[in-house]
Amino acid sequence: MAKCGACGPGYATPLDAMKGPREEIVYLPCIYRNTGVEKPDYLATVDVDPKSPHYCQVIHRLPMPNLNDELHHSGWNACSSCFGDAAKRRNRLILPSLISSRIYVVDVGTDMRAPRIHKVVEPVELYQKGNAANPHTSHCLGSGDILISCLGDPSGNGKGSFILLDGETFEMKGNWENGEKVPPLGYDFWYQPRHNVLMSTEWGTPKALADGFNPADIEKGHYGSHINVWDWSTHTYIQAIDLGKGSIPLEVRFLHNPDAAEGFVGCALSGAVHRFYKTEKGDWAAEKVIEVPSKKVQGWLLPDMPGLITDILISLDDRFLYFSNWLHGDIRQYDISNTRKPKLVGQVFLGGSITKGGPVTVVEDKELQCQPEPFVIKGKRVRGGPQMLQLSLDGKRLYVTSSLYSGWDKQFYPDLVKEGSVMLQIDVDNGKGGLQVNKSFLVDFGKEPDGPALAHEIRYPGGDSTSDIWIIWIISKCKVISGSNNLIHLQILWLCCSLLSFGTASCNAGIAAAISQEQPVDGTAAGAFCLIYRMVAEVPHSSYSEHASLGPIPKSQLEIPLNLSCKVSFAMDPPDCIDSTFVGYKEDLRGHSYHQYHSQRLLELSLYPAPREEVAYVTCTYRETCVDQPDFLATVDLNPRSPYYGQVIHRLPVPNLKDELHSSGWSTGCTCFDNAGTQRTKLILPSFISSRIYVVDVGSQCRAPRLCKTIEPVEVFWKCNKGYLNVPRSLPNGDILIANVGDPSGNAKGGFVLLDGQSFELKGNWENECASPPSGYEFWYQPRHNVLVSTAGFALKRAGWGFNPDDLKKGVYGRRLNVWNLSCRTLTQCFDLGEDSLPLSVKFLHNPDAAEGYVSCALSGVIYRFYKCEANTWEVEEVIRIPPKEVAGWIMSKMPAFTVDLVISPDDKYLYLSNWLHGDIRQYELSRNCKPRLVGQVFVGGSILRGGPVAVCRDEELKCQPEPLVVKCKRVYGGPSRLQLSLDGKRLYVTNSFYSTWDKQFYPNLIKEGSVMLQIDVDTEKGGLCVNKNFLVDFGKEPNGPCLAKDIHFPSGDSTSEIVA
Repeated sequence: MAKCGACGPGYATPLDAMKGPREEIVYLPCIYRNTGVEKPDYLATVDVDPKSPHYCQVIHRLPMPNLNDELHHSGWNACSSCFGDAAKRRNRLILPSLISSRIYVVDVGTDMRAPRIHKVVEPVELYQKGNAANPHTSHCLGSGDILISCLGDPSGNGKGSFILLDGETFEMKGNWENGEKVPPLGYDFWYQPRHNVLMSTEWGTPKALADGFNPADIEKGHYGSHINVWDWSTHTYIQAIDLGKGSIPLEVRFLHNPDAAEGFVGCALSGAVHRFYKTEKGDWAAEKVIEVPSKKVQGWLLPDMPGLITDILISLDDRFLYFSNWLHGDIRQYDISNTRKPKLVGQVFLGGSITKGGPVTVVEDKELQCQPEPFVIKGKRVRGGPQMLQLSLDGKRLYVTSSLYSGWDKQFYPDLVKEGSVMLQIDVDNGKGGLQVNKSFLVDFGKEPDGPALAHEIRYPGGDSTSDIWIIWIISKCKVISGSNNLIHLQILWLCCSLLSFGTASCNAGIAAAISQEQPVDGTAAGAFCLIYRMVAEVPHSSYSEHASLGPIPKSQLEIPLNLSCKVSFAMDPPDCIDSTFVGYKEDLRGHSYHQYHSQRLLELSLYPAPREEVAYVTCTYRETCVDQPDFLATVDLNPRSPYYGQVIHRLPVPNLKDELHSSGWSTGCTCFDNAGTQRTKLILPSFISSRIYVVDVGSQCRAPRLCKTIEPVEVFWKCNKGYLNVPRSLPNGDILIANVGDPSGNAKGGFVLLDGQSFELKGNWENECASPPSGYEFWYQPRHNVLVSTAGFALKRAGWGFNPDDLKKGVYGRRLNVWNLSCRTLTQCFDLGEDSLPLSVKFLHNPDAAEGYVSCALSGVIYRFYKCEANTWEVEEVIRIPPKEVAGWIMSKMPAFTVDLVISPDDKYLYLSNWLHGDIRQYELSRNCKPRLVGQVFVGGSILRGGPVAVCRDEELKCQPEPLVVKCKRVYGGPSRLQLSLDGKRLYVTNSFYSTWDKQFYPNLIKEGSVMLQIDVDTEKGGLCVNKNFLVDFGKEPNGPCLAKDIHFPSGDSTSEIVA
């Protein structure tokens, strides 16, 4: 471990670091993405102590809670840039995920040999707060915050931006860069405050490089060619240095000496190493100092094979440069005493693509006389080539892994993916130079318990040459001067403090406090001064004395302020009355005929009655509940004759956290009734927040569903530029249409994504090239009238974090009902339903000849009827208005009903509404469609209950506030949200969670106690609603803790999923 003590993390100087203890363990991220192993990535702890009985063994594995993250690089919460701040500790390892864009914060301080997850920063935070994605390199800053570079934006386009994490809470603060000007691509970075500079590099466009390398993408500009220069103090992009088209500059390193205004960058495709340096004019330039010639080959992707320099590092004494040629298979060591003319002093081959006996033949080689032999160690043939490097602090041992990135590993080294990667150790002559493989050291990740894994970057608990940045070089100068003249010592310290923008009086106070050994107040100028003083007193006189000046330091050498702010499973066949040959119901869901009043085609009838529902599938989420468990699909027993009536009989957890399962739908429905080749066997579960789509098999065992496919968010983002998925519905052709709420960055955006109904592959966008609606939420379509109608949700970037009245009248909440031509897939009409009306739920009448339906507006409390005119256009009219209540003790003076769901009975006789805030469910009779008549109402919770924090001052409907609802001794919190009606129309099921963040804001007790599922008995003759006091599904008693239940579906279909074509 690094010396911390009173001096804080890391070491005072790089040379001090070289005297640090020998490494005993290392941390490596290990990846399963693209390997065929459906397991999460993990952080491996490897014992590298030769005296240990567990030498060369993985002694601990920390699995991540999600699949397909693609862990890649890692970094520390604190390093030598915070040296001198005793309050800082190097105890958290930052693990950005290259593909999922998730960031894990790992606690390595409690037990460094058994790390554990401390916090997870979800992708949605990067997307919505920074319009950034694909995080790569992380470095701690002297301020204590953490800076992370990103490759692109949420849509998979290139974008070289940065995000900033708070170093204490690890909350995302936002973007680091100022202004809109950013490089087109991003990858790695290094900074040096002493020269007011940050250097960043460019790999490629995420969606171009994700699944492999295509040379054609170079000409398309999808790969980088620049090293980018940033002004450190202003966070602005100021210069781009062109290193040649398609050069792909990857890893960048400054010399460790913070006075040195130079460093090196390795270019993968061009096989060159460039030295970058500060010119006399104050800008930056680069020159090629090393070139690895490509080899002319046969049997490979291209006729010329580059070395593909994928990693470089510099020894802590700035004497040697090391880099790996992943394709050629060698590691090289260069003496950089003369940085302009590096000299090759060591080379070793560890695999690669040009080994003898392989598929590649070298026909011309400017360096080698013959192809190298395959590399075998301890009986293991090493697949792949040398990739990530890490040097011991003393510079005597070089560790190397062989995986670059799973998508490229799979393309270039398929045997590596099958057999797993390795970690090797190279013995280094750090005197004269030289490299030799340690034949007794092998960590074989092909023998991992869950199957072969791909190990990547290597980190030491105490810091290393690729994680630590030194910024307080001036301390060594001060010490040398103070050795001869204490007055000069104090003068220089005074200058340091003045450059930190402290006033003269504060600096004088600091000097006085330092001399008198008094402890000044933390955070004051005097405190900062004394910190410098104490640090100076502890630095050995000899440290970098060759760089020390014997006179006062010119102000020109101190170009910027020093960064010292270091501040049960059942199997049951379907009911006998269901014909499993066909899907759904031919006409009316209740089995009744529409022939009395509809077209002659409906004379062909389904004569069996619809079955009573026996189970229901309910989506359940743990997001925002403080329970770190995955969402799940609950199977609930609804059969009153069953001993498990009203109980969850099966839970299918999804393999990731924080998805926010919300809506669900079937892969097939009534629109596919005449197709004997389709069956209702798959339930589609889009994730509202993660944008992931799960396909669930309910056909094999309807009481014990199982996951059969997952579509990852990046597919949706990159292929469709869509995100935040809501309602899925099957189409007559068998495909599946899913409404989206926004774009990947969290801005409002309407439209749809399309899944293939057989393979469930993502096809792309449904709509043709046309202007997408400004927002989206739900939809319903009617093929007989060639129409699809969709609603407008909200901008998740704002409303997704909670309801803020200040967002009203700012376009955050939707206002339009959108009409689409179903066959042409084009937007044809839009109806403005009023500013901030927020139209959410929309339904056509079930009668496929009826060209009309209803849409509910959550914030305005208005229900509109939409209908087709004689002119073949559509119109809307207001038919129901639920007045807001004037209240006290709430977020606004007027409380809207917040109508979140609307259901129409299968016989089109009744319409049902749920008012989530007012707390009631309403039943309207539809015999006169333009004048619905209220015939039933029941209160099942809400925000206006008697005895609660809200007092109703004026109510146009009620004489008094309703009583709280208690069912089976359970007080029901929250308000009615999702509705589902039995096929016979006699039972209405309801859940009370709308969306986890809003649940937390408006109903905190709902989060604590969990949601419920209730049953309302329905009078289908005269109308009327009554709570069934014998039915309660209490999701507050779930094994993993209270959860939030949402959408409800029956295996045999229901009134919110079936569309009769």
